[in-house]
Amino acid sequence: TVTGGQLVLSVMSRNTMADTSSAQVTTPLPLRGCGVTVELASRPDLSANFSGHVGLFRPASALPSFRWEMDSRGLVAAWSLSDGGVGAQIISAGAPTTWPRWLRIEEGGGQVRFRTATATTFTTVQSVPHAEALDSMILRAQAAYPAQPGGDRTSFAIDNVNLGP
Repeated sequence: TVTGGQLVLSVMSRNTMADTSSAQVTTPLPLRGCGVTVELASRPDLSANFSGHVGLFRPASALPSFRWEMDSRGLVAAWSLSDGGVGAQIISAGAPTTWPRWLRIEEGGGQVRFRTATATTFTTVQSVPHAEALDSMILRAQAAYPAQPGGDRTSFAIDNVNLGP
């Protein structure tokens, strides 16, 4: 849902079925020589098997992808390349008490960089060399709970999505 200008992805744990919430842009974005920044307006509760991500994916394929994942590991920079290369770097472990306010994925010179900021200065937390064509990527956000007892509800929200150098 969109609440107060923010995209809110909310899920609830249930005994009988998994719950998933997702949203994506309708027009592919160019990542080559560019970047996508989102403000993490609210963070999820990472307990009870929650998983979520904000990332860039090929429109008709699962590969390549570059994404920020949120799950029992904490906040993770993760990637999957067309040549089979995969990786993940834990940025904030477990259920961190402080999270970056801004998450950015950018490309330049054959490197995809994962960057974070708590205020206005970005820090590169992971770089991934690639040989991918990144001129057409879809920005997707998703939250999920597996089928499980509980009745717990959690959400995360993003705001201020920006595409730029």
